[in-house]
Amino acid sequence: MHPPGRPRLTGPEQVRDGWRQLFRPGPTLRFSVTGRQLFTGASLAVSSVVENIQVIGEPGARHTVMATNVYLLTPRGWRMLSHHASPSQGAAPAPPAQDPPAVLH
Repeated sequence: MHPPGRPRLTGPEQVRDGWRQLFRPGPTLRFSVTGRQLFTGASLAVSSVVENIQVIGEPGARHTVMATNVYLLTPRGWRMLSHHASPSQGAAPAPPAQDPPAVLH
């Protein structure tokens, strides 16, 4: 996890601190998610979404981010392995969701 354009954060402590810094000013961000694409396997899931972010108090200030999350099923439940987000200038609408093919390779 890291704000776009900043160095990558690794490890639980750096990631938690990054989230604390992001939300330290209070409830100033409003998120909505669109264009969700999801692939799930027996122990791995990949989610791709468009994050639409509005800054409260800044009329018209909206940001679009393309995000991909990878999750692994562990004995303690699903855990995020990776999160990647890239700023997008007007993300293209996602195609309608379809069932994944039986064979992926």
